[in-house]
Amino acid sequence: MNYTIGIFFIRKDNKLLICHPTGHPLDVWTIPKGMPDEDDKDYFATAIRELYEETNISYNEIKKDVANILRLGDEIPYKSGKKILIAYYLKYDGDLEFNLKCNSFVHNEFPEVDKFKWVELSEASNLIHESQRKAIPFVIKWTKW
Repeated sequence: MNYTIGIFFIRKDNKLLICHPTGHPLDVWTIPKGMPDEDDKDYFATAIRELYEETNISYNEIKKDVANILRLGDEIPYKSGKKILIAYYLKYDGDLEFNLKCNSFVHNEFPEVDKFKWVELSEASNLIHESQRKAIPFVIKWTKW
């Protein structure tokens, strides 16, 4: 089974970070996510590695201000092939201003991600991939706590 692992990264103002994959139509947005590397210890390690690679947000820099980390519900079928989406919820309550940029390049030529947005969860439901949309009720539930 192939997996893609991602993070619903929520700031203390309850906005979700989404990314635009380079070369995709302008209305295509996603959470930071990707495939496990053989060096990753577990799925959460993949998720935080992908967060850094795609957004420049280092878990080591933010972990003291992380209010909550949860694995969201069951694994979600992902429309791209036969992948399964494994998603985490991460609530960040700190005050860092993030220098968002992509550190991961496709064929060493162009960044995987070329734009970023902080959006309300209701707006995210209209923008992110349909498989990720299925996790929004879990994200809303945990954000209200």
